[in-house]
Amino acid sequence: MQTHDAIYFLFAIIQHNKYTLDKPTYVAFIDYSTAYPSVHRDALSSTLLKNDIRGNMWHHLRARFDKIKL
Repeated sequence: MQTHDAIYFLFAIIQHNKYTLDKPTYVAFIDYSTAYPSVHRDALSSTLLKNDIRGNMWHHLRARFDKIKL
């Protein structure tokens, strides 16, 4: 997916949530490869679970952590 495709897709989701579902959309852009290189990722994963970050979001973040090469 190219950058402009991702931007359009994100914009479409935000518009759908706002006008169809009347719900806000929260977005965070994180460069996992350089963000906090000294963070212990297993401990971070455990902390996310303890704070009820579960399901698809947790699995997505965990997969991202596993791909990081320092």
